[in-house]
Parts: sequence; C-alpha cells; structure tokens
Amino acid sequence: SIGKRMVRILSILFLLIGFPLGLLSQSVNYVEYFWDEDPGVKNGTEIAISPGDFVSTIQTLETTDILPGFHNLYIRVCDENESCSLYEPIIVLIQDNTISIIEQAEYFWNMDPGIGNGNPLSLAPEETVLESYNFETNGLDHGYHRLYIRVRDDQNRWSLYDEVLVLIYNPDPIIITEMEYFWDLDPGVGSGTPIDISTGEMVSGNFSVNSNGLELGDHWLHVCVKDLDGAWSLYHRVLINVCSTWSPLADYEFVLANGEFVFTETSSFAESISWQVNGTEQGTGSEFSISPEGEVEVCLIVTNECGADTLCSLVGAPFIDSIDPDVLENDGTQGFSIFGYGLNTADAVEIRLNGEELTAASFSILSGEQIDTDFNFSEETIGFWDVVVTLEDQTELVLVEGLELFTTLDLDSEINLEKVILFPNPATDLVTIKGVNVKTIEVLNVNGTVVLKASGSQFSVEEIASGIYTVRIFDSDEEIHIVKLLIN
Repeated sequence: SIGKRMVRILSILFLLIGFPLGLLSQSVNYVEYFWDEDPGVKNGTEIAISPGDFVSTIQTLETTDILPGFHNLYIRVCDENESCSLYEPIIVLIQDNTISIIEQAEYFWNMDPGIGNGNPLSLAPEETVLESYNFETNGLDHGYHRLYIRVRDDQNRWSLYDEVLVLIYNPDPIIITEMEYFWDLDPGVGSGTPIDISTGEMVSGNFSVNSNGLELGDHWLHVCVKDLDGAWSLYHRVLINVCSTWSPLADYEFVLANGEFVFTETSSFAESISWQVNGTEQGTGSEFSISPEGEVEVCLIVTNECGADTLCSLVGAPFIDSIDPDVLENDGTQGFSIFGYGLNTADAVEIRLNGEELTAASFSILSGEQIDTDFNFSEETIGFWDVVVTLEDQTELVLVEGLELFTTLDLDSEINLEKVILFPNPATDLVTIKGVNVKTIEVLNVNGTVVLKASGSQFSVEEIASGIYTVRIFDSDEEIHIVKLLIN
C-alpha cells in the first residue's frame, strides 16, 4: 500500500536557552533573537524570561514571515548592566505549509534508474494516496531485494523514496522427503533422530518422540525437514516439560441445592487445586460452594509437576435445568415441575413448538429452584416442545425440546397418517414406524453417533441405553425423515 502525503509544514521552534555572561556572575534579564541579519543590540525580537544567573526556558518562535529555505537564527542575552553576549547561531530549515496533490507514483528494484524512469503506478490525483498494488518481480533472483517507491506532486516535485525489504522466494512446490528431531542441543544437520513420514508438499499427523534419558523439567524439542533437493529447513522448536506423570486435567461436577451451587472436583492427575471466583482464590478443597449475587465466573485450577489446567463456568444467572416428568400424553390437564435457578421472579410459563404456543393454565412458584405447572394438553401436537419461563424483567429462560407430547395409538386400527410416527414412543423394546414405506433406519445419540442401523418398519431398542435419540428414516423414495425417540 502507498500512503504518501507531500506536506510542507510550518516550522515552530522550541529552544532551550542557557548563556552565562562573561567572567562575572551577572544576572540575565533580557534575551532576544533575530533571523539572518543583525538588526542591532536590543532591536531583535524579545523572548520573555525570568531574570537569573542562568536562564533555561522553552520558547516558541514565530516563522510566518520567513521565506521557505535554510536560515540562520541568532540568539543573545544581556545583563542588568546592559552588557550583552555574543550571539549563538542555529541553522534552521523553514518549510512551506502548502499541501500538494500527488499526481504520479513509480517504483523500482534495488538500483535507482533516475527520477521519472521507474515503473509507473496508476493512481487518481489526491492529497493522500492509499492503494494496493501488484509489483512485477520477473527477472529478480530468489532472495532479498529492496523495493523503492516515490511520488510526484502537481508542482513537478518528487518526494524522497520509501524503501521496503522484500523476500522473493521460489514459487515451485517444495517436496518434503525427511524429518528429524533433537532435544536441546543441535547435533548437526542430518544427525538428529529421524521421524518416519510420507513424502509430500505437506507433512501432518501425530509423531512419537523418545524422551528416555532426559532429566525431569523443561526441554526444547527441535524439529526440521529436508526437501527433494537435499536442503534442510530451519528448525521449529517447542518447549516441553518432561514429567514423571501426566499433565493435570481440570474437571468438576456441580449441583444446585438450597440456592447454592455445590462444586465437586473430579480432575485427573491433580496434585493441588484452587477454586477462584472472578479471579480471586476462595478455596483449595475438593468441594466448593457459592451462593452468588448476580453472575460470577467460577474457575478450578489444578496443578502438578507437569503444569496446570483451568476449567471455568459462569454461574448465578437464572436458568432452567430440567423438568419432571418430561414425557406426557396429549390428553387432558396434566402438569410438570420445572427445576432450575433464579425462578422466583417467574411471570409466565409456556411451551412452544414450530410457532405454536401453549400457556400454562396455572403455575405456582415453590422456590427459586422449582415451579409447578398445569397445562391442558388435549389434542395438542405431538413432538418435542421447548419449555419457556418468562421472568418479571422479560428475560426468557428456555429448555430446548424439554417436553415431549405423545399420543396412544392402536396399531390395528385404520388411521390416516399424514406424517411419520414411531410407536410406542417412549419405547422399551420393539418400535414400529408408520406413515412411510421404510427402507432403512439409523438411530443416533445426542452426540450424533449412530448406535443402531436396521432395515424395515420395525426395529428393537432393547440393547440401547435410556435417553433421547434421533431416528433417521430413509424411505423407498430416497427421502429422509427425522423423528425423536425416547427410550426408557
């Protein structure tokens, strides 16, 4: 990018003045300055000072009436007896304050071909130019080169050039053929421990290194590669701590009880632990509890001789944790309990599914951790509904797909199915699919892992653990249907 601004700046001078007068200790009470020619003692421009044996001050000198170019600035001082010093000359460059328009730009490599003989750059005349350009590198050897750029203004004045160091490298792909590593001290190129790799432009994967014989503590692991032409790369190094055990892994579980969050440390390979709240240590035991006022960050930091690991959670904000029961039949008035934190300001409770909303017929707040509800589920849409609690400040707490509504079907009855249905749902053993000509099915857990594949319209879930699953159904028309399934 080029960003050159040819600006002639009005010079303002800041001077430090200090002149001792003669051999006698006289008090300086007058200082003056003049440009180029001496107008005579005390005919210059006076500088305001505080009289003293030695004067040290910062003064701004006006240059408005001075023509651009080099000038001599003279300064002298006088004492209370009207005796004046010799003057002190300073060479000053006065510059014009005119802002120029940039009309032309050019660049060249390494050697200056002369002003106006460089490679031109296209630009629109402006006071400031900010553009991105491609610079031709054909004919340049591989290695470092100097790129020079300069501009010309509308008064036909050229700037000084700007210089950039550029590395020109071989654009051909580099084929890596060998890799080696060594610890701490370089044994010499090609004398490290080889790593078995596949030749290619890129090498990736997990590689084993041998740490036998290394003392416990920090060590530098160095890795380098060799290309098809036999050239070795610079090494890449990584600081590794060699320990007698595994590095620690922070982990914990927490429950909400009587308005407090109770954390239990379940880390691996931890020798010491520290519980911190908003960065301040609050405990070092295996259990920790807190009753936050507002949202806080709770962190567990575990350490051993190999290092440290940290795991943090934000706690204190209201949330819905679960409901019970979470599967109900869409028939008549039924209720469920909502469990969570900060529920004591609940203003409304409802469930939602694909734009449908159903408000609780009634609800009661038992505590900040539990709300009991009643809903009329008669003939409501079967499926997985979001449970929503709206607080007094209109904050919505949502438990996504927290409630499943189902309907009891008679498999032997003639029904007009407009969509895919799993029966029974919840299921314990055999599941039947109705509403579609089934080719194959897949059952996936909450992590997206396929736990069962089957063909036909029936499949068994006896060997699958309890939980909520997704059933992916492939029909004879190659269409895919997705249905939730609860396994008890």
